[in-house]
Amino acid sequence: MVRVVADGMTLQELEILRFLTSAEALSNPENHTIPVLGILSFGKWQFVIFPLVGTDPCQPWFDRVAEVVDCIGQTLEVWDTCCMTR
Repeated sequence: MVRVVADGMTLQELEILRFLTSAEALSNPENHTIPVLGILSFGKWQFVIFPLVGTDPCQPWFDRVAEVVDCIGQTLEVWDTCCMTR
C-alpha cells in the first residue's frame, strides 16, 4: 500500500512514522506499528510504502471475535505507548 504523507508543507505524519519505526521505538514490545517498507520522494511529495493489510478499510479482515478483541487490545497499547513517550 502506498500512502501520501507529506506534500512539501506538512511533514508531521512522516516524522511520526520515522519515530515509530526507529530502532528504539521498535524495541518496545507494545509497538505494533505496521512496518514501513520504503519512503519515496517525488518533488515536494513524500510517499510511504506499507505492506498490504486487508483490502477494504470499511470491511475488516477479522474471522473470529478473538481477533477483534486482540486488535482492540493492540490499539489501546499503541495509544498508551504514544501517551507515555510524549
